[in-house]
Amino acid sequence: MNGQVVSTIPQSPEVIERPRIGRLDSVRGWRREVGKIYRAMRLGHIPPGDATRMAYVADIGHRLVRAEEELRNWKQALEKLDDMKAQQSIAPYNEYLSPAAKDPLP
Repeated sequence: MNGQVVSTIPQSPEVIERPRIGRLDSVRGWRREVGKIYRAMRLGHIPPGDATRMAYVADIGHRLVRAEEELRNWKQALEKLDDMKAQQSIAPYNEYLSPAAKDPLP
């Protein structure tokens, strides 16, 4: 059916177009998605209640991506600090952490 999904609701056997969703692996992608939701609501394509729920989920996705980026930045900063300490013959920061806290990101 060329990218279209047939509704499984018996009362409404219409063809529903699958929404085009951009890349949601960055803060920018999530911001773009919120903009799409807002424009669709303003044009009357999405009821305001549905748009509110969609924007809420988009905000959660945005926060998760931003938190992951911040964790990555902190990890890089700690690695730089360890390198600086290694040059000064001081125990690396990771030696003071529990094994689970040494690598919070996969």
